[in-house]
Amino acid sequence: GRSRPVSSGSAAGIAKPIEAAMSNYSCHYCGRANGARTRDHKVPRFYGGAGRGRENIVVCCTMCNMIKSARPYGKFVLLFGEFLERHGEEYRAADPDDREVIRAMQRRFDRWLRSLHCASTATSPE
Repeated sequence: GRSRPVSSGSAAGIAKPIEAAMSNYSCHYCGRANGARTRDHKVPRFYGGAGRGRENIVVCCTMCNMIKSARPYGKFVLLFGEFLERHGEEYRAADPDDREVIRAMQRRFDRWLRSLHCASTATSPE
């Protein structure tokens, strides 16, 4: 999803749960407690997620929001968890609000995904 800062001007049905989540903020995806807080639609708005209500909204850092983009939630959570197992220390040390850092980390995640795909196709029987 597109990165959207969380504000108190959110829709009435969504504002209170998001404000509560912000008081004990940690990014839904990477767990960091620093950086700008954004809302992410688990099912992206592009795929009909806008009308799904607050259970479709998570609070996350800008970097995770940008990296998730419009990827399917379940698949992203599984793959991103694996990525963090390998690169989590570096990822969490990176500035989650610096656009250049975010782009570099997006490229790193995308390369990592491609390496998984290449490894799985290389070991698949024909």
